[in-house]
Amino acid sequence: MQIDENFMGQPLGRGQSARESIQRLGTLGDDPIGLTCSMDVARRWGCAQTIEPFSSFEKASHAVKQGHVDAFLVPGAYPSLNAFIMDSALMASDTFVMAIPSLVLCVAANATVQNVQYIFHHPATTALLPEVEILWKEAVHASSNVEACRNLLDSPENSACVTNLLCANHFNLKIIQTLRQGISMPWICFKKLSAEKNQ
Repeated sequence: MQIDENFMGQPLGRGQSARESIQRLGTLGDDPIGLTCSMDVARRWGCAQTIEPFSSFEKASHAVKQGHVDAFLVPGAYPSLNAFIMDSALMASDTFVMAIPSLVLCVAANATVQNVQYIFHHPATTALLPEVEILWKEAVHASSNVEACRNLLDSPENSACVTNLLCANHFNLKIIQTLRQGISMPWICFKKLSAEKNQ
């Protein structure tokens, strides 16, 4: 198991004492809970009493607007972030910078592949694909880093995945390339825009 020391620590925004506690915070998550970058950062951020996983940031956003959770957390690298910023029913309530676990290219534990048919990855990691050092034919989006690992294990003989180090360790995958070493990521917390602020 590899240990990633670069992503440990506290956010680089204003002090936590200045932050308002959040009862229920939603973000991208999957079973086993806690392996997505978003769930890991939400936990280390330490501003929520409860962290609830959703299969997409859009579903977390909908849950905020319906009042099922009080806020949701999104990384700055998410390609559709602008949709939340421009949503008239939402407001950005907090921002901070926190490193994510390293992003790695993996194959199955006993695989010896030099080229693959598929690379499974979350859309936020698309920009890393040109740096992949093995030959591949098709990139396939996954809803999370966890799902990327599961898709790889469903067809281990001809697949690879881009995922985070937490997931790679959990699923006992073979890391063949580190694409990003614990990079700092901006995060935005959104809440429902109150009627008073919308006037």
